[in-house]
Amino acid sequence: MRAIKFLNNLNGKLNNEKFFTSIRLENDYFQLNKPYEIVLNEKLIGIATIKSIMKTPIEKLPESFCFLDTGYNKQETEKMIRSFYRGANWITQYLFLMVLEWNKKY
Repeated sequence: MRAIKFLNNLNGKLNNEKFFTSIRLENDYFQLNKPYEIVLNEKLIGIATIKSIMKTPIEKLPESFCFLDTGYNKQETEKMIRSFYRGANWITQYLFLMVLEWNKKY
């Protein structure tokens, strides 16, 4: 099974009972209605299914999604994402804003 890895639990989102969010670079790896192992700091914490994917350029990140995902405003979230993905060409690179539903938590 494919995995989605997290280095930290920004805004405590992985503690949510039913749904959580993730902002990632656009990639065919992420597929709607497919289950993924959710890994936090190299530890498997559960299985979740991607229920929604919205594609957006970084400059059009919705502030409300930023607050939910990172706990920071749009400006701080954008700065964080740019630092995570330093080599990205932000003229052509899009982001996926994803909502995932927990199937099982460990």
